[in-house]
Amino acid sequence: MSLHYPHHLMNETFSNLLGAAQDRSVTLRSPEGRPMVRLKLLHAAGIAVAGVIMAPRLTAVAAVGALFKGVSLSLDETIAEAPAA
Repeated sequence: MSLHYPHHLMNETFSNLLGAAQDRSVTLRSPEGRPMVRLKLLHAAGIAVAGVIMAPRLTAVAAVGALFKGVSLSLDETIAEAPAA
């Protein structure tokens, strides 16, 4: 059985995924629920990939430490921009 996926469908699917990712953010929250860090989804994914490639053990220790501390991650629809002062 051959898995042949037409290129135009793959390009369309990839474009749809990137378009949806641009409108989302990742928020790292303290155990009390306060936002500690908020990043755009693509930026957070890039940092995560770089961390896993460059320092996999440190990344794993940080993830386990966050789990034990009760830190949570949430995927939000958009990033609310602060008004200009």
